[in-house]
Amino acid sequence: MKNIHLKDTRILTPILLVVANLLVKGFYLTSQHIAGDEPFSIYHAQMDLSSICKLLSTGNNPPLYEMLLHFWIDLFGISPLSVRFPSLLFSTLTVFFIYRIGLKQFSARVGLYAGVFFIFSNYHILFAHEARAYALVGMLSSISMFYFLELFREAGRSKKSAFLFVLLSNVALIYTHYFGFFILIIQVVLVLTDKVSREKYWKHVLLGIGIIALFYLPNIEVVLMRFIDSSSSGTWLAPPNERSLYNMIISFSNTALNADVTILVFFLSAVLFFFRKKKIKRAEKTLLVWVVFSFFFMFFVSFKVPMFLDRYLMFLSVGFCILLALASDALFQKRPYKYILPLLLCIMYMYSSKPNISNNRNTKDTVEKIKSMMTEETVVYFCPPWFDHNFLYYYDSSLFRDVDPDKQKKKMHSLLKKENIYPIYNKNGLHSELIKESDKVIYLDAGADFGVPNNQIIQQLESECTLVEKHEYHQIFNIRVFEPNR
Repeated sequence: MKNIHLKDTRILTPILLVVANLLVKGFYLTSQHIAGDEPFSIYHAQMDLSSICKLLSTGNNPPLYEMLLHFWIDLFGISPLSVRFPSLLFSTLTVFFIYRIGLKQFSARVGLYAGVFFIFSNYHILFAHEARAYALVGMLSSISMFYFLELFREAGRSKKSAFLFVLLSNVALIYTHYFGFFILIIQVVLVLTDKVSREKYWKHVLLGIGIIALFYLPNIEVVLMRFIDSSSSGTWLAPPNERSLYNMIISFSNTALNADVTILVFFLSAVLFFFRKKKIKRAEKTLLVWVVFSFFFMFFVSFKVPMFLDRYLMFLSVGFCILLALASDALFQKRPYKYILPLLLCIMYMYSSKPNISNNRNTKDTVEKIKSMMTEETVVYFCPPWFDHNFLYYYDSSLFRDVDPDKQKKKMHSLLKKENIYPIYNKNGLHSELIKESDKVIYLDAGADFGVPNNQIIQQLESECTLVEKHEYHQIFNIRVFEPNR
């Protein structure tokens, strides 16, 4: 009876975690406005598959997520609920594999604690609410690591099927985001640095690398060019500072208090592990390389090539939940003390969770306010010009859906121009004659000083017009309404 009860619990627990994850992250799925880079992905996902691959190859994003979103949009459209639902599904499935890693490699308790940390993490809630690739990265990372660890578990599933799932998930991962290569590199390093694994699996490593390289041939040149460009020219990010490590732990832990407790748990578990003189297990070593080594590696490399950004650490963030669960579970050996710390941490994560976490972008209200003030004689400018996807999504969804892969930006800007709306970089984009003939000029500052410093737009408008209204919307949107000087 005891074994039957245990089996039922291990079946029921992941189901409850998946349902809880879906409810917690799904209830407020559309409460925040489509914003940031979401319209970029949505816009490009409307194109044909060859155009998606071609156009994204010039930027920082492999095409798999947009290709999946392409088929989803064909079925369900581009509403906020539609385009964000795939990310919710990816996040929902991720908790299943997090639990399974904990269960199979450590204990049911570790799997349960890790699942709770993941469900109530504001970090993961935010990306589950975003029509971008990062929730897919988290899911594929957890799948890849689950089957990778299954390869070495004596009582595990068929080694051939586990090997196949590792290959498939890794190919999908590196076609989703370039930082997915970290998972692949970590797995290769873990095998080759272990003598027993190296002697037993070196052929599998070579075969796996060969198969993945074969599948990735169409994108290898793009990856090399992006790597060379980032190494030589840097990235748009600033190098980290002395608080960056701590701030990232806060990002993973919801609050500064949670972060402090988390750091203390990691420190004490490491100290006790050292004094207990236990041999480190393969799964523990994997977690340490996956989470700790990757975390500090990206931090230190970022002084040369900045990459230490929360979303870029998605591949290790799922491992972070498992490592925290393992560390908190290992601190105390005797019951009932063994359960107190993990349960306290679970309560802290649940209490500090924000299912309706803000993305700090009030895009819809901003654009609708501009629309409400426009007449046929009104001229609208906004800066920076790459806010065009965001603006058009809420200004007119039918225009947003009118994509042209060949003309792309030119087509979008020509549609805006017909509406008397102009994306501009600086004051040189203003039209003095057009301004004089207008009844009013509306200027939207969408983070212009950060995106295009010294643009001089406001100063030029103030020299030609009189400021009559000003509206601010959280977090970076400022609307100024001018009347031209007659």
